[in-house]
Amino acid sequence: MHHIIPDNVIEEIQFYVKENHLKATVLKRILQNKYPDHEIYNQDLYNTIYRFKSDAQIKNDAATLLENFDKLIYRRS
Repeated sequence: MHHIIPDNVIEEIQFYVKENHLKATVLKRILQNKYPDHEIYNQDLYNTIYRFKSDAQIKNDAATLLENFDKLIYRRS
């Protein structure tokens, strides 16, 4: 079952995942202490973390591809 995580909590998850690279267990403890009235289910937390990690990985892959093209073009000129 999919539960709704409030937007302010999602923003915090995004910050902790992208800026601090926290793992799910540590992040869940932080969120439970900060938002004791919100029940955060493991699967929902994992899905949200995965979404932000995937975004970062895609950007990283694109940057790596661009760097490789630049190197290839530089070698040919």
